[in-house]
Amino acid sequence: MVMNETTETNQFTFEAFAAQPFYTEINRSLVHQALKSLATRPANATLTIVDMACGTGAVTRLIAQEVERQKRQARIIGVDPSAEALRRAQKGMDVIGARAEF
Repeated sequence: MVMNETTETNQFTFEAFAAQPFYTEINRSLVHQALKSLATRPANATLTIVDMACGTGAVTRLIAQEVERQKRQARIIGVDPSAEALRRAQKGMDVIGARAEF
């Protein structure tokens, strides 16, 4: 597993790892399967989806994209102990034009 130590905070980040194509593809598949399992809920129901330990939001963005692809409504919440990671997650959501609470 790849971890990069940040000099400012002496903490670790998985951004380089999360940027790998296989990471995106595996997580996209997992997100698709998870949301597919919610198909029994009424199509007009608003889902609440919490991404625990969301980090910089790589999977949170995949969730938002899959919700949009399935034409569902969802309140997406990203939780992480790192305020800097949450700021980056919000920026990433802004780039793709999606909404989430961090």
